[in-house]
Amino acid sequence: MRNETVLRSGDVPPGLIDSLRRKHHELDELVMAEQKAPLPDTLLLRRLKSEKLAVKDRLAALGVH
Repeated sequence: MRNETVLRSGDVPPGLIDSLRRKHHELDELVMAEQKAPLPDTLLLRRLKSEKLAVKDRLAALGVH
């Protein structure tokens, strides 16, 4: 079980949402670039996709769609 702090809407640190959105976008670009490689690294793709999903989940937990 994860030990995560639940933030209320007023508790979100300034810039966190923008930072998470940027991170999600960067990860998306990395995934697409790796998928276009002649021999994509499947382990790297798995790690990038997992990290991207974690960022998406964090945004969802903050109520961002």
